[in-house]
Amino acid sequence: MARIFKRLKPWIDGIVRVIYPEVCEICGESLVNGESVLCTSCNAKMPRTFNHRRGPMSPVHRRIFGKTPVEHAASMFDYVKQSPYAHLIHLMKYNNRPDLAVRLGEMFARELADDNFFDDITMLLPVPVYYTRRLKRGYNQTEKIAEGISNVTSIPVKHCLTTVKAHSTQTSFSAYERWQNVRDIYNIANPSILYNQHVAIIDDVITTGSTIVSCCDAISKAAPSARISVITLGATKAE
Repeated sequence: MARIFKRLKPWIDGIVRVIYPEVCEICGESLVNGESVLCTSCNAKMPRTFNHRRGPMSPVHRRIFGKTPVEHAASMFDYVKQSPYAHLIHLMKYNNRPDLAVRLGEMFARELADDNFFDDITMLLPVPVYYTRRLKRGYNQTEKIAEGISNVTSIPVKHCLTTVKAHSTQTSFSAYERWQNVRDIYNIANPSILYNQHVAIIDDVITTGSTIVSCCDAISKAAPSARISVITLGATKAE
């Protein structure tokens, strides 16, 4: 039955698109066959960072590496408040759009795969949210991003990175306040699965890097042999 459904799915999707055409999340124009999330024009205009191509010279990599060692850092686009591309993050976090997080994860994974970014990464670790926030939202958007990446790469998503307490929304915090807000709130469940692994931490947006650094610290303490890389959709300018 599953095989039959898999063969019929492209036809079913085509019929659904005729009845309920998908539109570009930026400009609202109908998407054509082969397009997903964004039309070709808006996709081309996305302010991509290409951080992963710049290695340790990229601003995002240096933002994290200055506090904790990471091997690679990748961010899809420059996150600027009020921009239509930043609105993608808002939609998937606050407008009940987990599907958008999955599809953006798939989209970025294909771009990174073309540059062999995933060659020796063995697992994906989404940044966790405290259970009360997850219950309120209904999902964790970073898990959905990781799901999309896994759909493309077949790298497993592991949920051993946990949060031991809630933290405040960091939107209006200074760099120091952000660091204090997330200090020591992450933990590792079953650390043995991380030994000698190359893990990629998955988050939606990196600002000061405080959340990522806190996650890296938890991993390094629990499994010193683990190697760490970072993948986010958005990246703000360094503060």
